[in-house]
Amino acid sequence: MESQTFNDGLCGIYAVTNVAPPGKKPTEKLELKGKLRYAERTVGMNRFTQFMQNSVEISRVIRVPKKIEVSTQDVAIPDCGQPSSQFRVVQVQYPQGVTPGCMDISLARIEEIYAMV
Repeated sequence: MESQTFNDGLCGIYAVTNVAPPGKKPTEKLELKGKLRYAERTVGMNRFTQFMQNSVEISRVIRVPKKIEVSTQDVAIPDCGQPSSQFRVVQVQYPQGVTPGCMDISLARIEEIYAMV
């Protein structure tokens, strides 16, 4: 088993929620699900090519401990406190043979920044 450290920073994982009153135009904002330490990973050529074929540009890949549920509906903000650096979660993978249990999260930069709750 390979031992993994998470020394590159802190990442906030956010759910996109509708905060508009019932019957009103939807207003989406970010609601914090949790903060996780992360390790920066390399965006490999296979991953890069796979997503470019679908017109998705992967900006970053981070590895985080498996402590909260992360889905492709979520938004990640690495280096918490910089809300202008928001990323859409494109893919979540669970590598084998690594301790503690962790997730590799592929991220694509968001152009239109969400407001925070």
